[in-house]
Amino acid sequence: MTGDAGNGSISGTPTSSISLTGSLSAGAKFLIRNTNSSTTVPHNPMPSGDNSNITVAGYNGNDAIAIFTGTNTIVDAFGHGINNKDISYHRNSNVLSANASFTISEWTSKSLTEVANATSSLSEYIGTHIYNSSISSTTYTTDWSNSAPTASIDAIINGDLTTTTDLVCKDLTINSGKTLTIGAGKKLTVSGNLINNGTIIFKSDVNGTAMFDVFNGTQSGTGVVTVERFIPSGGKRAFRLLSPAVTTTNFISNNWQQGTHITGGATGGFDVTETNNPSMFTYDNLVATGSGWTPNTNATNLAAGVGYRVLVRGDRAVNLTVASADAMNAATTLSARGTLRTGTVTLNSSSTPAINSTTNPTTAGFSLVGNPYQSAVDWNAVTKSGIDATYWAWDPNMGTSTQRGRYVSFNGSTNNYVGTPASQVGQFIQPGQAFFVKNTTLGAAGTLTFQEAHKATTSANVFRT
Repeated sequence: MTGDAGNGSISGTPTSSISLTGSLSAGAKFLIRNTNSSTTVPHNPMPSGDNSNITVAGYNGNDAIAIFTGTNTIVDAFGHGINNKDISYHRNSNVLSANASFTISEWTSKSLTEVANATSSLSEYIGTHIYNSSISSTTYTTDWSNSAPTASIDAIINGDLTTTTDLVCKDLTINSGKTLTIGAGKKLTVSGNLINNGTIIFKSDVNGTAMFDVFNGTQSGTGVVTVERFIPSGGKRAFRLLSPAVTTTNFISNNWQQGTHITGGATGGFDVTETNNPSMFTYDNLVATGSGWTPNTNATNLAAGVGYRVLVRGDRAVNLTVASADAMNAATTLSARGTLRTGTVTLNSSSTPAINSTTNPTTAGFSLVGNPYQSAVDWNAVTKSGIDATYWAWDPNMGTSTQRGRYVSFNGSTNNYVGTPASQVGQFIQPGQAFFVKNTTLGAAGTLTFQEAHKATTSANVFRT
């Protein structure tokens, strides 16, 4: 090996060699270990099958190992600290073609301490690199069968998995009875198709909300998706404009009402108060007269992309028999379970929700809509025809305790938030967020088009202020 900056090539006569017999099937692993059981040798203990006559490779930070055919054609190579003493280099699992020259971008470096403490589920373990381009899938039961998936490798979920990092795969299959939970603040990227016969949960907590990246494949299967919206403690007891990324098959009592009280009547599944005033409203964008706000019924199913106004008092531990407090009693998480919305979403005068086509002077050409995706959306990228470049949102933490919030706006043409003081409302509309848009011409319904390419990964604390 030559060079001192991660550049080298395999040439000349090896220091030590051994002839291998038999055959390696596609995707097979070839495990090499040093016979020395010293604690200074990483990866010990390992399974049996020592190559005891390899006495030179000490795994001490300066060894490289290669597998050749009988005609000295390189099949694969990996190194342990190539050109860098006390650092272990390991070929990235997505590198599936032989390369006799050491190319630094194809490798990951780890300290020898990290490697020594590695387990068989970690990519830095010397035995986990799989060389063969025919590998097409990896299955998770309690661990990945062929290492973690990539954008070109299918993932099959055959055991409950909660992600602690972003998950990327080609096709994603969730088997019946199994649950894939995307951790709060993490992202799921599926470059192929989604086959869900189990459950997918997109978590949300104080640290962030899980997102579903750009998706251009198809969905199939009999499974369901749960999306969460975390609302922290310390916020005002106030209305919030919300929208789920799923269309539910059950009423609100089995969804958002599991996380907060929803009132509206003495019967029918509502939470009962002294007044029984409604605390959840839909908005009729096509109402000919009046404000458009319509109290929900107990038979309301949530629809992806539809905006709702919900009074969030806190969690369900709030005492509804005493005077209302100014602030939420505690943080709460609102969950909705149903079919995930993906693909192009076009809103116009005949869609759900519909875009206002009336001359109603009270609604003044405004329409309440929701982010249809389980992802942030770049408002500046969303296609608008006959729709103003500004959108309006309700910030429940603005104003006095009596006001319990104010409308704020963001102008996409100037890329500026409009209002004082500043709000977290801005260019990137968050998953679970509803907002108002306005027709350019009163009485002429515009068109709003969301596309997968409009998704963004930028989080904003719209629900956390």
